[in-house]
Amino acid sequence: RRRWLDNHFAGMVYTLNHSPMQSLSLTLGGGYKTYWGRHFGEIIWAEHALNVPKGWLYYDNDAVKQDFNTFLKANYELAPGLNLFADLQYRFIDYTFEGPAWVLGEVSNIDQQAIFHFFNPKVGLNWAINPRNTVYAFGGIGNREPVRRDFTESSPESRPKHETLRNLELGYRYQGERFMFNANFYLMDYKNQLVLTGEINDVGGFSRVNIEDSYRLGLELQGGLILSERLTWQGNFTISRNKIPVFEEFSDVFDSNWEWIGTESRIYKNTDIAFSPSIIAGSMFSFEAFNDFVVTLNSKYVGRQFIDNTQSEQRMLDAFFVNDLRINYVIRPGFFREVELIVQVNNLLNHYYETNAWIYKGVVGDQGLITIEDGFFPQAGRHFMAGLNLRF
Repeated sequence: RRRWLDNHFAGMVYTLNHSPMQSLSLTLGGGYKTYWGRHFGEIIWAEHALNVPKGWLYYDNDAVKQDFNTFLKANYELAPGLNLFADLQYRFIDYTFEGPAWVLGEVSNIDQQAIFHFFNPKVGLNWAINPRNTVYAFGGIGNREPVRRDFTESSPESRPKHETLRNLELGYRYQGERFMFNANFYLMDYKNQLVLTGEINDVGGFSRVNIEDSYRLGLELQGGLILSERLTWQGNFTISRNKIPVFEEFSDVFDSNWEWIGTESRIYKNTDIAFSPSIIAGSMFSFEAFNDFVVTLNSKYVGRQFIDNTQSEQRMLDAFFVNDLRINYVIRPGFFREVELIVQVNNLLNHYYETNAWIYKGVVGDQGLITIEDGFFPQAGRHFMAGLNLRF
């Protein structure tokens, strides 16, 4: 069998700007777009065809998504350097699915329609204390609809709900001649967040489920430094807590002979959200050895992360630290304005690591909850790339 997509997309956007006074600017805008998606599968070969012709469509599902939004933005200067801004958005989404689709390993009729009305407000303050120091604060509410897969991989009794995010951010920026720094504190409080479960479908797509209450709380730091005329550094560091206070998970139950006998629910408290590392850091050193010859070392650290939402160390991706080396050399021959040569060594230290994984677990006999099947996505070891840019 072979599965196909035949998609079409059309839309338009508009923006109107108006400044009724020097201290106030207004923007009215929006857009409308429509997505037509035909999802179908055909039989391309069968050992025992049973009167099924080659090319027979074993499912054929049409989906239409209409998306309209309009917004009003305002920026008002309360005092020199002190600005109040607001953004009010209304959004309308209409999802329609018609016809049989391939769902969870079988053909099912998923005729359904989902309509959403969202109001997404944001408001904030930005204070440029002086040319070098700025502080800001803003808060907002955002709503986001489920994607098609969330609908097709659910039952009529468990259709996905939209996510609601209540977001608060406080920050400080410093911009000097040789040094820059930015600190940003954020709190993201979710209602019905769609989080990954660690499971995948038959084409490798990750499954998601609504979690009634969850949050992400963190501090982001960014900096840059001119160490000398030829050496610069940039870096970032994020530390966060990504938690689900309470959630209920259902698992398949098998007897000792691997016969399915039902499902079992378990309550978990204060666990990490799947695939949400609490520490992420990056660094970039750039050294111009001589004019137009630049060597750059990029480093990235990602802390441990859990494959599902149970925070079990048996279902976890280890932390990893990788480095990439890049060389850029620009020459200016007479027949081109510039010729740029690029050589890059990725995973310079040949580190073995995985960035993603999937899992299927269940309760088996007297063994309790165990990993029945899992898979990991290892990344390439040391490898090389070269490039050439020609500028006329």
